[in-house]
Amino acid sequence: MPAPWIAPQLLTVAKAAPPGDGWLHEIKYDGYRLLCRVEGGRARFFTRPGNDWTSELPRLAAAVEGLGIRSAWLDGEMVALRPDGMPDFHALPRAISGKRGALPLVYQVFDLLHAEGHALLGMDVLTRKRMLEALVRDRCACVRYTDHLVGNGPALFQAAHAAGLEGIVSKRLGSRYRPGARSRDWLKVKCMHRYTFTVAGLGKDGAVLVDEEGSFVGCAFYQRRPEIGRAVEVAALRWTPGRKLRHATVVPAAPEPSGTG
Repeated sequence: MPAPWIAPQLLTVAKAAPPGDGWLHEIKYDGYRLLCRVEGGRARFFTRPGNDWTSELPRLAAAVEGLGIRSAWLDGEMVALRPDGMPDFHALPRAISGKRGALPLVYQVFDLLHAEGHALLGMDVLTRKRMLEALVRDRCACVRYTDHLVGNGPALFQAAHAAGLEGIVSKRLGSRYRPGARSRDWLKVKCMHRYTFTVAGLGKDGAVLVDEEGSFVGCAFYQRRPEIGRAVEVAALRWTPGRKLRHATVVPAAPEPSGTG
């Protein structure tokens, strides 16, 4: 019987993907982190804090149950996929509702914590992924195995950045699964892009930003108080006009050089 609850291992933000062959690297799919507990062949989904979302996701639960797994804990990301295979975070609420024309929901699984009566937390990450792959790969269109690459992390990051993905996750080879822990064994490298917007005001969520037409584009965290009415450079995940900025931060302006004469 699987454990009643396993807190997910957390990611540590890193500025760059680690080089070398001591790491495996995965695409960071832009969605909601979900753990799935299978007991007696029945699947239940839980959010990162442990809230039960099974009633919101009947089709996804049925898809996991269709795999024929009797007992397991899966870790993954629920995403809404566009026809070109790219995840669309903004489309997730509509996809969850199942409304006509909504994008399909996909459970992108990347780890196996328990399987058929055996706890796997102490096994190394590559062994867990190989066992997971044997359970789920190519068996269901909406439960997909998350592939990985050993080594070449910086190259994968550059490809993810060029494709407009959220980022990559790098995991240290030989590491065990550490429930609820945030360590340097799991790193998240975000694909940040640079934009220029105008500060329209300052609010509780940061600097209020508008585009060239004066349309609100979102808020951005700042360390140095920006001047209202001034253009600022912003680092954020890839932005699409008409959508709101995500994970945005105002880039501090470089100080002007002082005179020497």
